[in-house]
Amino acid sequence: MIKKRSQLTPTQNLGPWKSAVLPHFLQNLRYIQSPTDVAKLQTSLNLSLARALHVYGDHTALLADTGVSPLHLIQYTHLAQLHFRLTKTQPDTLPATLFKTFNKPLALNNLHPSTLDYHIRNSLHQLHIDPLVDPSLT
Repeated sequence: MIKKRSQLTPTQNLGPWKSAVLPHFLQNLRYIQSPTDVAKLQTSLNLSLARALHVYGDHTALLADTGVSPLHLIQYTHLAQLHFRLTKTQPDTLPATLFKTFNKPLALNNLHPSTLDYHIRNSLHQLHIDPLVDPSLT
């Protein structure tokens, strides 16, 4: 006998939600520059998860219980991964060459906050990652 969606337990609903809905929130997250936009996306994610699990209450606790990190932390991680890809793993590709050409080593406070380089460097700073150290060698 097949259960209807409303008859599934929250645990049974979590798997499909993580595989079908969560990727839509994470797609292109690294390119969103406005903290307000990330906060709006976080609110939508919180409501979507609460509706899917039929659990309403503290969203931070619900995210922690389901193993979903806050979007701003995921965004920092995605930007750090992008930096690693552009500078360490594929340095001879066209995107990596353009990144090196147009992003000179300036201090974070000298970069314009609307640039991708600013957001990449800010994420490295927030995650305490030294951009000059190759993480694959540590």
